Amino acid sequence: MSEKLTRYIVITSAYNFSGRCAVRDEASKSIVMATQSLFSEKVKIEVEASTIDERYVHLRFSSSNRYWRRNPDNNLIVAESTKPVDDLTDPSSTLFEQISASKTLFYLRHVQTGHRVVGDASGSPDSTPFHVAPDAGQYDGLLNFVNWSTLVKLPSHVAFKGFNGSYLQGVWAEDHQYLQFAAEDRNSEVAGHRVFLQPDGSLRIRSDHFSRYWQYQHDWIYASIPDPGHETNTMFWPVRVDGDTIALRCNANNRFCKSLDYAGKTRCLNAGADTIVNEAMMTVEELVMNRTISQVNNRTSPEFNL
Repeated sequence: MSEKLTRYIVITSAYNFSGRCAVRDEASKSIVMATQSLFSEKVKIEVEASTIDERYVHLRFSSSNRYWRRNPDNNLIVAESTKPVDDLTDPSSTLFEQISASKTLFYLRHVQTGHRVVGDASGSPDSTPFHVAPDAGQYDGLLNFVNWSTLVKLPSHVAFKGFNGSYLQGVWAEDHQYLQFAAEDRNSEVAGHRVFLQPDGSLRIRSDHFSRYWQYQHDWIYASIPDPGHETNTMFWPVRVDGDTIALRCNANNRFCKSLDYAGKTRCLNAGADTIVNEAMMTVEELVMNRTISQVNNRTSPEFNL
């Protein structure tokens, strides 16, 4: 059974995200799958419970403050109602029901007609708007959703403070560009990292010290690749723990990055935790932009504190 819709959501494609989310077409008021960032207010949907049946919900785009309903003239789903309508005899009823299709996927049923809501989430440039489909097939209209409240948007230039109170820095060791929780000054060049937010909410991160992106290799996280291209082993998912404290889940092996002591290496970043343990928790601190040239040029590459 798929997870129940949360209070604030973004509806995405069932099979491949590709930056496509359910959004209101401003010209037609219809709902289409379009390329948008998960963080865009245009894709944020508020889920409101029905007053007549706990299974039913109203869906409202936060940016336009308009509810979803069926257009009786053409069966298109449009976002243009200014208030929720629970009355199932009213053609403007705004009630929908989430029907679970698998552990992660669902489809929407238009309650008044009893039919499935279908739309093109394939990535076609001429995306078919969401509409009520009386003859929908088993796999038509399948969707996924993201809980808006779980999204984490990091600043573009940060330092990561580990559970030991030290900052994550770039270090050379054993012919690799490791990341180690050993820096004492967050404003030192070795401790800075650039965050590149991806449309699906994941991150790519580049070490200031090495001018290289983080990359997964054999559970270690190295700052080793100058251009990530389409490499999926350079992507990380932030998970909020509390306040400014997060954990980073590695896309390559679906495990959390943590500080690890192993084979002579101490407090180095390793994607080896199945859960968010203390060693996987990092406090994110935004860095100031007025670092001096002397601070950058006079800094030498640190060694491991063995």
